[in-house]
Amino acid sequence: MKNKSLKGYLYALLGATFWGLSGTCASYLMNTRNIPPLELSTYRMLIAGSIMFLYILIKDGKEALKVFTNLKDTLVLFSFSIFGMASMQVTYLITISYTNAATATVLEYTGIVMIVVLVCVLEARLPLHSEGFSIVFAILGTFFLATRGNIHTLVISNEGLFYGALSAISLMIYTLAPPKLLKKYGTINITALATFISGIMISFISKPKVPEEIDTMIIMAFIGLTFFGTIISYTLYFEGLAIIGPVKTSLIACVEPISALLFSMALLGEKFVFMDFVGIMCILFAVAILSLKDLVGKGKVYAKVE
Repeated sequence: MKNKSLKGYLYALLGATFWGLSGTCASYLMNTRNIPPLELSTYRMLIAGSIMFLYILIKDGKEALKVFTNLKDTLVLFSFSIFGMASMQVTYLITISYTNAATATVLEYTGIVMIVVLVCVLEARLPLHSEGFSIVFAILGTFFLATRGNIHTLVISNEGLFYGALSAISLMIYTLAPPKLLKKYGTINITALATFISGIMISFISKPKVPEEIDTMIIMAFIGLTFFGTIISYTLYFEGLAIIGPVKTSLIACVEPISALLFSMALLGEKFVFMDFVGIMCILFAVAILSLKDLVGKGKVYAKVE
């Protein structure tokens, strides 16, 4: 039992780490190789979605497509694919293009705290103590990232903040929209279908072209983005989820922005100052508070599933 739990923690940790790597690879492809965010989103969704789609067909056969036998569930799947999956991926990559992988990731994570606010509004109640602390730390973290503690200076562009906010809203929709589908048809099946559908939908808008110059670095970055950062990370994360549960897995997922930061520093030479670290830790602490609250058995599960 201990070995199985350890394996679950390891799977979740590696999954989150590879998600961080995907952000760094995306940053390189957009900012160094000048691939537009919309085109890169299309490549990522189409390549990863096609492989994942083939995987669920081989694994489950016709059962993988069972969702399409129910019109209502099919409409929910397409809505989730467009307004959740596709919008989250596109706005996340655009945010990276204006900031960096670590900053874009933690700005997106504020969407989990937005869920708290929405739940409180819908239930017409004040936040619980833990939820209130989470909201405060998320606001503080965003403030430190945007200003580095100086209210007279904005170190993140208006575009970066705008698309970061959109990615957070998209994450909120992504998290709240499909729980019934995930439970009814399976997390991996719905994620694979949504990824594939998202790629097709985005391709109609972006009409991606093959990069003019393809070399070893571009190939390695694409492998990092699509294979390790999407397919392998999804697989490992969901394996960990099945073993140790959503609360512990969502806590471990907080490693993602830290890994994005470390990969950005090591591979791209990104520079961060002390206040950047303070902002990142504040937002991670905000997310951790919510997960710890669920760990002791109180309230709803606020978990990010990539």
